[in-house]
Amino acid sequence: MITSKKKNRSQRSKPGMIPDCAYPQADKKCWDSGVLRIFILPLFVVFFLFLVSCKPRTQGNDPTGSFSNIYDKRDTSNYTALDVKQTTDGGYIILAMTDSCPYLLRVDKYGDFVWDTDTEALGDYFEPAPVVLVSGTEYFFFCNVIRKETKYRHLALLKFSEPDNSFIEVDLSSFFLDIANIVPMDAKIMSNKDIILLALNSLHYRVLLHRIKPDGKKAWRRDYNFCISCSAKYPFLDRRFHFIESIEKSEENYYNVHSFLYEDIAQYPACFEITTLNPATGELVETNTLNKPFIATVWHSSDRFSAAYINNDIVSFFINSEKKVDWETQQFQIDSNEGLEQIELLEDKPVFIKTAVVNGQTIVFFAGSSKSDQIVLYTYSVSSGICLDKKYFGGTRFYEAAGLIKTADGGIEILGTTYLASLFDRICLFKLSKEELENMVGQ
Repeated sequence: MITSKKKNRSQRSKPGMIPDCAYPQADKKCWDSGVLRIFILPLFVVFFLFLVSCKPRTQGNDPTGSFSNIYDKRDTSNYTALDVKQTTDGGYIILAMTDSCPYLLRVDKYGDFVWDTDTEALGDYFEPAPVVLVSGTEYFFFCNVIRKETKYRHLALLKFSEPDNSFIEVDLSSFFLDIANIVPMDAKIMSNKDIILLALNSLHYRVLLHRIKPDGKKAWRRDYNFCISCSAKYPFLDRRFHFIESIEKSEENYYNVHSFLYEDIAQYPACFEITTLNPATGELVETNTLNKPFIATVWHSSDRFSAAYINNDIVSFFINSEKKVDWETQQFQIDSNEGLEQIELLEDKPVFIKTAVVNGQTIVFFAGSSKSDQIVLYTYSVSSGICLDKKYFGGTRFYEAAGLIKTADGGIEILGTTYLASLFDRICLFKLSKEELENMVGQ
C-alpha cells in the first residue's frame, strides 16, 4: 500500500522482527537475539522517540504564510489524521484517530500547537467519521459509542467549544431512540448550522440521510435502499470515498450523495450511485448509477465536474468533464479514455480535490499518496485541462495524504499522516502560501 511493490504497512519492520540465526556462532545467536529483543530494542525505541520528539508547539514558522509541521506526542500511540478545517481566527482544527478513538488537535495560523483533547476522556468513543465540522468556535464530529444499557454501538455527535475546550455529547434520541448500529460515513454543515449526515444502518444495510439541528433536534430523516440490486467491491467504511459534495443547482446549494451496497458480486452487476438531494426537504431530485466510483469530485456547475476515478486499479483524473447521462437507463456515462491516468498514485488511498482562483485562472488541485511514499499535489487548469505543476511532500519517512483545504489567505493546506521509525502514526501539516500557488500556476 505504500510502495510500487504494493507493500502493506503490516509488512514493514516491527520491534522484535530480528531473524533467527542472524549470527555466525550457533551457541551465541539465541542469547544475542534475546538480549536485543528484551533490552536493547525497547531502549532504542525510547531513545529514538526522545530524539525525534519536540514540544507540541513548534518553532520557526514562516509568518508569510508557509509552514511544514509534524506533531509528535512523545508516546507510542498512533495518531492517524482524518480531516482538517480552518477556524474563525485563521488557525486549524484537525480530527484524527488514536488507536480507534477520536482525537482533536488545535493549532494556530502558523501551525503551532494550541490545545488537544485528552485521549482518556474520549476513551468510550471510537471510529469517528472522517470529517470535522466548524461552526464559529464550536467543532462537531460523528463517531460511535457502546451503550452500557444495550451493549450495541450507537451513533454519537460530539461538540467541542472554545475557549474552555469543553465537550458534550449532543442528544440524538429524537432520531435514534430505538435504533442501534448506526455507522456515520460523511457529513456537511450548512449555512444555518444544520448538519446533513449520511450514515449506514449496518443491521439492515439501509442508507440513512438526516438533517440535524445543532442541538440534536430533527429537521428531516429519510431511509433509503440504495443500489439494492447492485454490488461493489468497495465496503461502506472504505475511507477513500467522499460521499457528500455540494453542487449549485437553480441558484441553491444542493448535495450529491454517493452511495452503494456491498452485495454478492457474482449475482449482481457492479454499480455505484449518485443522488442529487434537496437539503430543504430531503427530496431526491435525480439518481444516476455508474459502474465504477468517483473517489473525489468537485462540481463547477450542475453539468460539469472534475473528479478522481478508479479504473482497472489505476487512479485517473477528469478535468472539467461534461455530465452525460443515458436518461433511459439512468446510467452516468463515463468515457475512461478521457481520464488522465496517474500511475504513481496508490489506488487504495484517498485522493482529495479543491478548486481555487489563482492568477485569474480557475485551478483544480488534487492531493494523493504516491508509491514512493510521498504526498503529491497536482495543479490543473480547468479551462485547458493541462497539468501546470506538481509538488511533492516528504521523502525521508512514509507520508500519506489525509486532507486538502483552501485557506482564507489564498493558500492551500495539506493534511497527512507520517510514520516515525516506520512504526508510529503522526499527524503532519503543510501550508502553501498564495505566492507559492501563484508560482505553481504561472501567468
